[in-house]
Amino acid sequence: MKIVVDESPAAASKLSAVASSCLVSLVVALGQTSKILSAIAALLIGPNDYNGHYLKVPDILRSLQVSVKAVLIGSPYDTDWFDQGIQTKSLVDKWPLPGLDHKPSSSSLVGSIASDSKYLYVHGSFGLMKIGSGYGNTIKGHLSESVSEFHNDEAGRLLFASGKLYFAPIGKSLVIMIDPDTLQVQETMELDVDAVGPHCLFTDGTDLKQIAAKKEGGFSLRKLTTICSPIPIVEERPLQLSQKSIIVLGRAKYDNQGSLHTLYQNNLQEVNKLSAARNTIMISTTTGKLYYQGSGVVVGVTGKDTPKGQWTEVELPDAKMKIESIAVDNTGSFCVLVTDKGVVYFGGVNRKGEAGENAPVGRQQPKPVKLKKFSKLKDQEITSCACGPHTTAFIGKDGKLFMFGAVEDDLVDKTTGVVTSMLGVPASQIALGRSHTIILTQLGTIYSFGSNQYGQCGRNYIPPSEGTCIYQ
Repeated sequence: MKIVVDESPAAASKLSAVASSCLVSLVVALGQTSKILSAIAALLIGPNDYNGHYLKVPDILRSLQVSVKAVLIGSPYDTDWFDQGIQTKSLVDKWPLPGLDHKPSSSSLVGSIASDSKYLYVHGSFGLMKIGSGYGNTIKGHLSESVSEFHNDEAGRLLFASGKLYFAPIGKSLVIMIDPDTLQVQETMELDVDAVGPHCLFTDGTDLKQIAAKKEGGFSLRKLTTICSPIPIVEERPLQLSQKSIIVLGRAKYDNQGSLHTLYQNNLQEVNKLSAARNTIMISTTTGKLYYQGSGVVVGVTGKDTPKGQWTEVELPDAKMKIESIAVDNTGSFCVLVTDKGVVYFGGVNRKGEAGENAPVGRQQPKPVKLKKFSKLKDQEITSCACGPHTTAFIGKDGKLFMFGAVEDDLVDKTTGVVTSMLGVPASQIALGRSHTIILTQLGTIYSFGSNQYGQCGRNYIPPSEGTCIYQ
């Protein structure tokens, strides 16, 4: 049965299609995997006149499912099955293999499984079995056919394509064709000499395919045909592996390529937040790790910079903290982090009070410090942060704006860091330039202050005057 999502106005023209769409929508909204699979199964084994119907599922239900899952797992970032595997809670049903009086031991051969959408074909140390799945007029768990002697001590991969069952022994250039009804071997075929080498066979349900390592590096995707032996390659395409990457533009001390390119991640976990400066780049991952590349001054590490292309993990003050926001100043002298609990941390050099503390006076040179809590904000719940030259800025949960460091005295309360001119105007986002600041409020209004020499504040040039004003 063909079920696709159709966005056209004529999507649910038939009453039965509307009913099917409602059924799918209801079980998706319910969110129970067993109910979803039962509903899909009912559609798959329904009357033939249901075939080809187009089912429309409202987009809001897709968003709802994502939101509900985020609440259940306690994080908006879900683990990817490609990286983490299939969760144990994904199990819907299970039953024992028929005909086995004992449980396989831990040393038993790890088997293989394939399906033709009706029957399950299972291979292991017990041989080869054909078992009903409960779909397509089959009885769930019923042993339809079995062969007790079939490569019992040899690991391999079962494949089903275009009504044919195959077994490919691992480490050999062989493909064995099996009669899916009797489970008897029909033919043993060799792979073509060009298809021999490190590879993995798989099917898309129609064709036998192969992913193979290329001698010059990389991989290729091949389509095979079993009309003769050796099995020839009928089509081949280069395969480019997909990976979530950091795309950068421009030159920095740690990366001087210049043009738009991918920054090597060295197989790090999925990146969550990122901030870059001319000599440092920092990233946090969805697993709660923090890394930097380039100068380590921002986290209190002095000496040589990290080797080009190498990421160094930062030891966090609290191993359980989850980073929600990162900011590094443009010179790479200091950084600030905000956790999911609203706690702020500062690291690096405090030259002009950007850490919310008095800077060293006289000839005493400030030393970079490791990440530590921002004492001036210990009673505040912060949601986001920003850095500029010798300046840090923060937005509280209530929209209150705080700034520390090289800030005009008439703008902030030097004791608390509150931007007094913005009291009563809840902020949503803030960005710091070299000598100007842009603020976006929760109502969508933009405010700016600082130098407007080049029109960076979005208004006509105004000559300097006493004091600093915030303009809307």
